[in-house]
Amino acid sequence: MLTKTRQSSMTLVLLITGCLEWSSSEDGKDAGIGDDSGVDADVTTEADADSDADVATYADADSDAGEAADVGIEESDGWVLVLGGTFTMGSPAGELGRANAPERGLETQHEVTLTNSFMIHATEVTQAQFAALMGYNNSQFADCDDCPIESLTWSEAAAYCNALSDSEYLPLCYECSGSESGVGCTPSRSYASPYDCPGYRLPTEAEWEYAARGGTTTATYAGDLTAADCTDTALDSIARFSCNSSSTTHPVRTKTPNAYGLYDMLGNVSEWCHDLFVLDLGSDAVTDPERSRPEMPTIPVTSRSWSVRGGYWSSGTGGVRAATRNFGVYPMHDTDEPTGVRPVRSVPPEIVLIGASAR
Repeated sequence: MLTKTRQSSMTLVLLITGCLEWSSSEDGKDAGIGDDSGVDADVTTEADADSDADVATYADADSDAGEAADVGIEESDGWVLVLGGTFTMGSPAGELGRANAPERGLETQHEVTLTNSFMIHATEVTQAQFAALMGYNNSQFADCDDCPIESLTWSEAAAYCNALSDSEYLPLCYECSGSESGVGCTPSRSYASPYDCPGYRLPTEAEWEYAARGGTTTATYAGDLTAADCTDTALDSIARFSCNSSSTTHPVRTKTPNAYGLYDMLGNVSEWCHDLFVLDLGSDAVTDPERSRPEMPTIPVTSRSWSVRGGYWSSGTGGVRAATRNFGVYPMHDTDEPTGVRPVRSVPPEIVLIGASAR
């Protein structure tokens, strides 16, 4: 039997009664995913192949563009469903722009399997979206509603995810105290893994890179870098970085998205991840990797920092590749100016997906 949910980003998902006990309801409302309208609507089971974003998207020349479309499905409310799968995380030793310096994370290639699908915001959260939910905006480049929020601490990013969950009557993935820029958060101890939390949260590094690649294996989803300076021809159409940003952020959705319909995965602002940063992720194949508590990592953590991905408006070409790894400051109250937030939400295997195989 189909359940009824508010209009949400999962309009291609058939909910089986009992499979989504997370979606608890209050005041007679059934919780949906990515709700902006607050209007109840029946879940649709139709997949319209022509309803994708109007802008062109990139797919690796060696990959099947049809398969990429199957993995990332964008809905009208600004969320993308990314189906779980296996990919190669990291970069080959000869990739132009690859950094092995100790101040940045090593990019050792290794196989990663994500058993859960997940919803991810199609864009970085904008200043308007953040202010509407949180009631403040401390961005360095304020007064630009459609520009991504930045100058966030990791805890502010986590608190935003909690507020998004709370607005939809979902369990919280973080334990927070304090308010605004003084908030302090840690991953919820109610869940053994972030993948188990039914609310909104920050993506793990693995989820972030899987989504950023959009089915490609090259340095960017527009191909490999052609130069290490501003003569490069791969990045200009997809990213805001040092060569084209004029040292400021820009409105989201103004560069070409990847094949999953995700914008600004590279450049504009960098993005906080759920994981604590470790220098080298190793070469062993892993399933559902995460490093969310100081006592968990088996590899030494550098300064107990949280992982940051994507590069930002001032990054050079090597800093805006899918495999580039970096970290934000610690403790969690410190602000990292270039960094914003792009929430995700796990979609468990019990949910039956409709329409993906038809694309």
